[in-house]
Amino acid sequence: MALPDYPAPGRIRVHGRVHPRALLVAPLSGRRCVAYRVWGKIGAEVEHGEAVPFDMTLTGGRRARIDGRAALAVAFHRGDGELRYRSAFFHPWALPVLGRVYRSGRLPGRLRELLTAVGVAEPGAGVLHELTLEAGMGALAEGRLREPRPGGYRDALPVYTVSATEDGAPVVIRSRDAPPGT
Repeated sequence: MALPDYPAPGRIRVHGRVHPRALLVAPLSGRRCVAYRVWGKIGAEVEHGEAVPFDMTLTGGRRARIDGRAALAVAFHRGDGELRYRSAFFHPWALPVLGRVYRSGRLPGRLRELLTAVGVAEPGAGVLHELTLEAGMGALAEGRLREPRPGGYRDALPVYTVSATEDGAPVVIRSRDAPPGT
């Protein structure tokens, strides 16, 4: 999926700490997270990212909520921010000397589901990498920022909403600022 360039008309970035409303289970590590990205080559190229809507605490205690109806796109890169990194090797007979090794036929269910979803029927030799964005980590969300309605209970701080833009571009989830076009 091609991500919209930044700055794009009607798009803004907000940065804050992640507070989950729901959690995913990352396919390689099994860690509970709000977003992950898996990539690599195991006989076929694999590139897959998934995210669920979450809340963020912004500077000054303000809050932002990722719109649950918006399409979400994950744009993480190794070395970005506080992301957790994991890699796994796939080989029919390799020993686990270099780290986690999976052999054909002995894949965890969550990993087999991911490979089926991306069209890899039987993994060949290779490496997959995973980055996860977890509760309490810093995140950057890019999309249309909707202002909160005036008023509120006992002068509570407003909650902003980050949603898709009018042109249907998704909310992009990053760990930190990345070069334009990534």
